[in-house]
Amino acid sequence: MEKVISLDKLKCGQTGVITKIEIKSPEICGRLFEMGIICGTEIKIKLKAPFGDPVCFLVKGYSLCLRKNILKDIFVSVAV
Repeated sequence: MEKVISLDKLKCGQTGVITKIEIKSPEICGRLFEMGIICGTEIKIKLKAPFGDPVCFLVKGYSLCLRKNILKDIFVSVAV
């Protein structure tokens, strides 16, 4: 069984598959697309900064850090 949650709700070490991206800005959306943040991509949280911002992910074999305000608009499917 799976559930869909926003990316900012994942815990360290947890993995999800991107299912939906609701970012309004075409510039930010395009930049994320260039970095491999697209639907169907597996993403894993490596670590979070002490106050939770930014968050570092493992995507397609490389590390990527994103701010929390962007994470709330990216949704992932996780196993429960």
